[in-house]
Amino acid sequence: TDIGGEYWDVWGDGTFVYVAGANAGLISHSVDGSGLITTIDNDFQNSGLGDFYFGVWGDGTFVYVACGQGGLRSYSVDGSGNLTFIDRDFQGTRDYLGVWGDGNFIYVGCKEAGLRSYSVDGSGNLTFIDQDDQFGNFSGVWGDGNLIYVACGSNGVRSYSVDGSGFLTLLDTNNLFVGNDVWGDANFIYTASSGSGLASYEVDCLSSSSSSSSSTSSSSESVGLLGNITHVDSDDQGGAARN
Repeated sequence: TDIGGEYWDVWGDGTFVYVAGANAGLISHSVDGSGLITTIDNDFQNSGLGDFYFGVWGDGTFVYVACGQGGLRSYSVDGSGNLTFIDRDFQGTRDYLGVWGDGNFIYVGCKEAGLRSYSVDGSGNLTFIDQDDQFGNFSGVWGDGNLIYVACGSNGVRSYSVDGSGFLTLLDTNNLFVGNDVWGDANFIYTASSGSGLASYEVDCLSSSSSSSSSTSSSSESVGLLGNITHVDSDDQGGAARN
């Protein structure tokens, strides 16, 4: 069922599928064994500031939506797929576009306002932690368990480290191509890039050794992070990629 609006982003938790539906809000769906889709619920919260639901992601407990100038919102979902709005935070200026979390913190790409980090408590309440504002239109966000990567429009893709308190440190920028969205696997990160299609990148790690030794044995372990981003390849089949 199409309830209207522009559908911008999609994420699923293994039980339901959620869509960030612009001015239609957050929409939950079920999908049967044949792939048939049923709309369950939708919720649109209007702050009066320009709410536009762009990005959605969840952590298995709550669902988070980047809502343009409506900020970041959190939702709970019951066993039937019904949505309940919990909390909202907006730090002022610029659209909240993309959202992702690593199990510790939630990260949001906020257009020219940069990358923002949040914590969430056991009730789904959001607390703003930090912001790094570099040049570019920050949108898609993803992390590999060590670093956070952000697609930054004409400024390409950036890598960040995050400490145990959620504070962000910029590590590197590769602006060879426009970056609209970012994702990765165990080997490379990838951006949907206007003008170059799909682009792949390597991320270098700083390897240092910490050794322990005795009269009979010694061991070393690679630790540390560098985060340098190097372009590997691109494939452009035409069209303009958009998050």
